Amino acid sequence: MIKEPYKFMHTEDGAKIRIGFWPAHPKAQTTTIRTIVLLQGRASFMEKYQEIIEILCRKGNNVWALDLRGQGLSSRMLPNHNKLHIDSYDTYLHDFHQFMTNYVRPMHQNNLILLGHSMGGHIALRYLSEYQNIFDGAVLVAPMIDVKTGGYPKSLAKLIAQSACFIGCEDAYIFGQENLNPIYEYFEGNYFTHDRQRYFAHRDLQLKNPGLVSGGGTYGWLQATFKSIQMLHESTYLKQIHTPLLLIAAGQEELIDNSSLEYVAENLAKCKVKIYEHSRHQIFMETDEILTQFWADYDSFIDQNFGEFEQALAKRRLVESPELPGVQGRDTPFANDANRLQPNY
Repeated sequence: MIKEPYKFMHTEDGAKIRIGFWPAHPKAQTTTIRTIVLLQGRASFMEKYQEIIEILCRKGNNVWALDLRGQGLSSRMLPNHNKLHIDSYDTYLHDFHQFMTNYVRPMHQNNLILLGHSMGGHIALRYLSEYQNIFDGAVLVAPMIDVKTGGYPKSLAKLIAQSACFIGCEDAYIFGQENLNPIYEYFEGNYFTHDRQRYFAHRDLQLKNPGLVSGGGTYGWLQATFKSIQMLHESTYLKQIHTPLLLIAAGQEELIDNSSLEYVAENLAKCKVKIYEHSRHQIFMETDEILTQFWADYDSFIDQNFGEFEQALAKRRLVESPELPGVQGRDTPFANDANRLQPNY
């Protein structure tokens, strides 16, 4: 019987964070086993990245991932589990560092690559600045350097979030946001992808597993986001990052504000930026043509920065990873029966 690759990490404050591990495919044509740590985007969950994880494993990578606090099958922050809420991005960072300290690093001493998407890309930059010398490299896809605020000027949106939290409404939905029912999500006019098949595969997964669904954000989440974004606009904060980085942005972006991308890149010691002009925000769910380009850029980045170094280092330091009780690998990262997923709040 194939066991699930999931386990729940218990934090010091009592939250349960779902984590997962998938080993490199045994038939992968590679001499070097790397370890990829996936940081998800806003309102995401591990199953959303099934295709990406499977490809990474076939390429000869171990893959670790977690559902961020407040989404997926990790502990939700409010009685209404549909609300996306956080008190501070420091909470995300503390959870992630516990994950790295207790699970990832004991098994893997080198060749650690951080792969962050959207809000996960934002958290990745924060982590690389505050916890150095852990990752060898990072690929950030549509990273949330800043957010778009619709018809509101950004200064007004910040003031509204601050005021709402001041009067005790931090748990309330941001004006215009609400619970998400995937049945009312339509492909036409979506901001995420041009690929119809991948769009509906994601929607169907949510329909079959409502415990995975996250809706709109709260004013508390928005204020925490603005505060964290401000940190990424400080050059001294960014200049603490010396990890080689590849930043990939979507040219048809409607959710993330990329206007500060150049400023961020200029203040990073080792950074390459690519813009996919014909991609929407969910690059990992985009058309085959765009994903082919992504994998070419990803492989090129890895080879240019770590190829020869990794091979030499692997011969010198590679040891058999100890088995981690409760986290099981398998040939196929995800079971066909998605209905097994139940919230564990």
